[in-house]
Amino acid sequence: MSLYEGVGMDDIDNIVDSLLKNKFKVTKVEPAPKKKKKHILEILMLLAGIFAVINIIVYSGPGDTTIQVNEYVVMGGETFNVTVDLYPTIPIKAFEFRVRFNASLVQAIEVTEGDIFEGYETFFSNGIIDNVNGTIENIYNLILGQGNTTNNGTLVDIAFISQDVEGQSSVRLYGCGVTNETMYIPINIVNGSITVDLTPPDVTTMYLNNSEILDTLIGWNNISGIVNENFNLSTCQLNILQPDGSWNNVSFMDEYYNTTLSAGDYSYQVYVEDEAGHTNYSDIYQFSMPENWDIKVDGVINVLDLVYVAQEYNTLGPFNGWMREDVDNNGEVKILDIVLVSQHYE
Repeated sequence: MSLYEGVGMDDIDNIVDSLLKNKFKVTKVEPAPKKKKKHILEILMLLAGIFAVINIIVYSGPGDTTIQVNEYVVMGGETFNVTVDLYPTIPIKAFEFRVRFNASLVQAIEVTEGDIFEGYETFFSNGIIDNVNGTIENIYNLILGQGNTTNNGTLVDIAFISQDVEGQSSVRLYGCGVTNETMYIPINIVNGSITVDLTPPDVTTMYLNNSEILDTLIGWNNISGIVNENFNLSTCQLNILQPDGSWNNVSFMDEYYNTTLSAGDYSYQVYVEDEAGHTNYSDIYQFSMPENWDIKVDGVINVLDLVYVAQEYNTLGPFNGWMREDVDNNGEVKILDIVLVSQHYE
């Protein structure tokens, strides 16, 4: 038997009557009334050893309203706010819940009313804080008189202070209820966490590798390093001081950065920051990109640089700039290469 969608209740009754007249065994399961979820109506037919199922979608209502707590990463001894947010799918008028947390890692300070019922007169209870057992009991709020809301918003702000103990505390909601004017509504709860991070990130090792031929056209320097972090980094940045005194600050978060450098002296260091706000810097390192006419790469242009180029005169290479003596990077050593060196002769 085929699978039909969009079949009405009258059609289903006709199918059942027809099957009964032909003395087939039929089981009919009616859709449950007043539930705003997906219901499935199944007609089961048993005939000659064949078992067939017809699935008919009768109704699909809105998703559940969600109460959510986010995830936080903080330093020891830090005062911070945790928000409990609501994302309603139908009008709501009141809420209630309790909170459980790890009192050895964080201590609750106060609970303040959120903006979910902004514009209405409310009856708010900021709960009872127990920092021994790690609970906040009897948090609730409701709109007085007529009114409801379907807007997303914050139910409460909870101020905490972290302890000088590293670890992660769940922020678990329980005893939760959300109502409209007449009844509790279905809700989905997303619990959060607070991570107390006491250890700053550490840049332990930096590496600088360069090409065998160091040239402003085909040469390269590659900078890499190792960062140790207990939890998650929010920033990893390479700060390069360029020959003209300007800074080039490059993010190294999960990506490779490639740029062209002019000749001159460079300094660089790595800056890192974790999600808790700890920061750290690497040591400062230097490297240089020599001018093309500095054949010896010693910063002094003299007769020896001219001799090096002259020794390779009229030589063709496999690619442009294949050797330092190819000063103009055109793939062959000619008189122009000697001229370029001579113009910077000291």
